[in-house]
Amino acid sequence: MRMRWGVFLFLLACGFAAGASPSWAQLTSRSPGKVPVTVCPPQPEPDRRFSEIALAYPQDSLERRDEGIVVLAFTVKADGIVDPDSVKVTESSGFKALDSAAVRSVTERRFKAACRDGIGVDATVTDRVRFSIDSPPIANPYRPGRQPPYPATSVRLGEQGAVTVNFVVGADGYVKADTISITESGGPRFDAAVRSVLPSWYFEPARQGGVAVEQTHKQRIVFELRGASAPSSGSSSELSVSP
Repeated sequence: MRMRWGVFLFLLACGFAAGASPSWAQLTSRSPGKVPVTVCPPQPEPDRRFSEIALAYPQDSLERRDEGIVVLAFTVKADGIVDPDSVKVTESSGFKALDSAAVRSVTERRFKAACRDGIGVDATVTDRVRFSIDSPPIANPYRPGRQPPYPATSVRLGEQGAVTVNFVVGADGYVKADTISITESGGPRFDAAVRSVLPSWYFEPARQGGVAVEQTHKQRIVFELRGASAPSSGSSSELSVSP
């Protein structure tokens, strides 16, 4: 009797194991040719595991002091790489050399691919490249920073306030987290909300002689319960946040 029960339990355990483990065929048959991803942005996002490629200012353009903005449309593939054949100039700088340099720079960038149902997909992106010889950091309207969250407790208590913050925008255009300094506090909740998003903000970096350089930037963020406007994406140093 003990022998029969032992055999029965052994066979039962084998059955559970077989049911719980998918076959190799099942594993390899899932979404063939598609790229599985763990992070699922609805649109491609710059992949900060890779440095932004420094924009090479054409030397002849620099000597002539040509400046301008190039707007580009391109496809980011499911693996996060830009399809070089898809890059199109939708708004010219007015200078062929600058347009060509902008196209070259964007093909070297890396992205987190957009995905649908957890699977990476191709997606079209619009972005701009600014050529300026001497200029401060400026926000890119096609790559807006994430708006600070309005603290739920502050909404409930009817709190409003403003936070003024200084930080360094690196030569790659991103805020250097270890340089964030609040010079005007709006209270601990508003201060924390601002600190939580600043490291993800991107600016077109400051330039000196056409070369991207680090530069300190000052930003004022106003938290208002009513009458707030959308965050500014231009050169303004103030933006408004509402719940």
